[in-house]
Amino acid sequence: MMPFSKAVDDGNLFDLATLTLATGWSIDGNDLVCNGSTFSCWQDILTVGKSYDITYTVYSFVSGTVRAKAGGTNGAWTTLDFTRRETLLCTTSGIFYIDAGTAFYGRVKDVSIFEL
Repeated sequence: MMPFSKAVDDGNLFDLATLTLATGWSIDGNDLVCNGSTFSCWQDILTVGKSYDITYTVYSFVSGTVRAKAGGTNGAWTTLDFTRRETLLCTTSGIFYIDAGTAFYGRVKDVSIFEL
């Protein structure tokens, strides 16, 4: 699977090309790079009431916190280089977020979102 790519339709809902970047976020190749932001990147790709298997890798971590969100459902905060996989029930809205908490400095790669 190619991260951040829809070149092969493997069921991964995440697509870097449709991601809305927040202040302090940028794209470097296939990585999301955050330089101290407390804002969220987002895309409207989920369905309220459905559950999703969400995986992402944080690396080159310096400081702060970052998590995934499925609408109004928060994932766990990540505070180190780590690959997190979690199941989230989408509530409130169909928006998927990469959410920077406290001034996140680091990179996020290999995001995958699969409907269960």
